[in-house]
Amino acid sequence: MEAAAKAAAAAADTPRTNQTRCAIATTSCAAPGVDVLCWWATYHIKLGVDTIYLYVHDASVVEPKKKAQGVAAPSPLLLKVQERLKSLNLERQVLALPALSHQKGAGTVDVVAMQERDVHDAIRRARASGFDWLFHVDDDELLHLTSGKFGKGELAKVVEKARDSTFNLRLDNLEVRRTFPEIKEPYNFFEEETHFKLRVALHADGSSVKKHHDARFYIHGGNPASGADNTTAPFLSYWNGKSGGRLSEPGLKPCGVHFFGSARGDAARNGAQDAADGLVLLHYPFCHFATWRHKFNVLDATQRSDWGHYRAARLKIVEAMAPGGGGEKAIEEFYREAVMLKGAPTSDVEHVAVNLPASARPQQWRTGVYKRIDDGEGRCYARCEKADKDGPKSYLWNIPSKKMWLVGSTPGATTGAAVAYDEAEDPSKIGAPWCVYDGSAWVKAAGAAVGAINVDGEGRRYAVVDAKRIFGDAPLPTGGEEEVKRRSQPDHARLAAIVLAALTHEPYAAVFWRACEKAAKREPPGAERKPEACKRALAAGARAVGAPRVAASLVAERMAALPEHKRRAARTLSKSRDAHADVLSKTTEDAVVLSIPGAESVQSWRAGVYARETQTLYKRVREADEQESFLYALPKRGMWLVGSTPGSTVGGLVAYDEVRDARKLNCAWHVFDGRTWAPARGVAVTVAKGRG
Repeated sequence: MEAAAKAAAAAADTPRTNQTRCAIATTSCAAPGVDVLCWWATYHIKLGVDTIYLYVHDASVVEPKKKAQGVAAPSPLLLKVQERLKSLNLERQVLALPALSHQKGAGTVDVVAMQERDVHDAIRRARASGFDWLFHVDDDELLHLTSGKFGKGELAKVVEKARDSTFNLRLDNLEVRRTFPEIKEPYNFFEEETHFKLRVALHADGSSVKKHHDARFYIHGGNPASGADNTTAPFLSYWNGKSGGRLSEPGLKPCGVHFFGSARGDAARNGAQDAADGLVLLHYPFCHFATWRHKFNVLDATQRSDWGHYRAARLKIVEAMAPGGGGEKAIEEFYREAVMLKGAPTSDVEHVAVNLPASARPQQWRTGVYKRIDDGEGRCYARCEKADKDGPKSYLWNIPSKKMWLVGSTPGATTGAAVAYDEAEDPSKIGAPWCVYDGSAWVKAAGAAVGAINVDGEGRRYAVVDAKRIFGDAPLPTGGEEEVKRRSQPDHARLAAIVLAALTHEPYAAVFWRACEKAAKREPPGAERKPEACKRALAAGARAVGAPRVAASLVAERMAALPEHKRRAARTLSKSRDAHADVLSKTTEDAVVLSIPGAESVQSWRAGVYARETQTLYKRVREADEQESFLYALPKRGMWLVGSTPGSTVGGLVAYDEVRDARKLNCAWHVFDGRTWAPARGVAVTVAKGRG
């Protein structure tokens, strides 16, 4: 065994020079929170990524003003992210930039097109900085080195394995299984979640998982849709991984969110893609219930992502929100069953996965999952794969007195087929290199490792990966109570006084009264005679010039008490009434007025006059520069919707009423505010007095 000890001592890595440099591009709306997003960024810098191009999309800003063509003005969310990164001294390594979004209509963003534009911009920036590879990953995904190591040298070694002709490096994704019990409580899932479903049969590039491949993360053979007959849980989200692009490739460009293309065309057809060896992607989808609820609230049956869990979740939400469907309680129960899975999250039996790669020949066949069978003087595990149906054929055991772990056929012996000199009591924490006996000598087995495997109450296997271990014994603070500075409450009275003073200047006054006019158009007929409608219009104007909601209401109260402002607000409302009358005079069909009073939202633009097309379909009478909108019924579902696609089960506003005539609607409406469905107070459909 002395030869094995010498081989282990020689396993230390030599210093590297001229290392391959890697960057990441991502687009984020910081849905889990700014602190979680900054944790994600810090993790990747610690892993060995040189620079992160972080494109921040502020979903609360519906139509951001432009500083210049194609450049969005800084949003509140972007400024908050930049401030947090600066406090962590990461502003040079993590470049927080405005997302290059293109809005097809009010509040509607083409997410994939936005991500592609952001990656195009990141390619340009990364090339100028001399980087070699750019990875496109999301803010709920982590790059993970299967060696358990980290640092620029370690990441570079993995990436440099790609062939010179390869420009698209494919990453296998592993999907998390949520175990955090509080369904509605926001949390840092990167720190709390450690269980990942294993990949079955196929790599992200479509190639088959080879026999005796890394048992920590893969299952050879079987059907991925069933999790290899329930050996692991099937994936709910995507299966085809993500990619890194070689920046020296001419014409490198993103092709959707999963691949890179180039002037050569498709990487797979040109033999220009490899599956990354030693680098996987940890995917944490659906960990926040609110994010999951939002994602499937907005999916439409016409979208491509209408399969598997995507379809089941969308249909369940539609069913639950219908009368008698069970409502939010039914949706939460579905989430627990589908995302969190039934049964205990873990079993009481300890399992580990032994990985002996090709470098460990002829002992590679010993790769597999091992189950603990003895806790005597030293721990002992027996392999429990299908090949062991007649009894264990390989064992993993510990000899504490010699500070060594062995893999072989005779548990308790001081010699075996593979050995690692490490005093760790838990085999999944062995950090020393492994050596194998190749029949004539002991040689280093690069990539050999032991990883934790957990088994739930249904017998399903999960890889155990604790991402926060990259920070050692002192994980990065993510905004605990000792870090959060107490924010002072705004002085709303002072803000209201500032707004009132600003209205003496024409630019501010023009913005103010234009917003009042827009708000007036959302009011129902006859609103010009109601004081509360006047105040709503004035408050909308105050918010347009920057007043928070409370300060805006104070502005409205004070202005409504002044005769000159009250009269102008009334004239604005009357102007809106006259505009409706003018529209009605131009239509020969029955018509209704959809009013959306109160606070402006992403759906406010849908207010206006709707002319009847059929018994259950009304089309908004619009100007040439306005977007189309429809009021329509789905009789079989007992619901009326306002949206852009007649017949779709998803729209901007919804009301559950079985009447066939829109003029008889008498129920509460709900509005989609860009994140979730909320009660829409005051929304009404009013019969218009037009011709026809």
